[in-house]
Amino acid sequence: MYEKGKSSTLLFMKAYSSDLRSRVIQAYDSGLGTAQHVAAVFNVSESFVRSLLRRRRRLGHIEAKPHGGGAQALLDPSMQDALRQYVLKFNDLTLAEYQTWIESQFAVKPSISAICRLLKKLKLTRKKKTFTRVSEIPSVSKPSESSTRN
Repeated sequence: MYEKGKSSTLLFMKAYSSDLRSRVIQAYDSGLGTAQHVAAVFNVSESFVRSLLRRRRRLGHIEAKPHGGGAQALLDPSMQDALRQYVLKFNDLTLAEYQTWIESQFAVKPSISAICRLLKKLKLTRKKKTFTRVSEIPSVSKPSESSTRN
């Protein structure tokens, strides 16, 4: 499911409450109807009702699975602190240069995007190099020959 107006932001659905799970099972067990009918009554998907019934049959309970936890951070807190000190000292480097430094110091190679996310998490900003178009550089005129002859 995507957040409205932000097509690149993926939002993850939370697990259905234990109360709703219990009511769905109770309705099915009381003979309210098929899994399809129970799903329509509670405004959930038919696959949710079927998987809930399967979960009860196989595991003996209907509780949601615990959160998976996500991936482990590649850089531990001491490495992050070293990176913080390095960025504070050399804040005009590119992300690729930070990546090379991390690889040489810690023998791990995080992706460029992981480094960018970490710097944001650590609230570190990098010095912006300004770019001036050639057409915007003021021209410095050479002294004319007549002004040099005196």
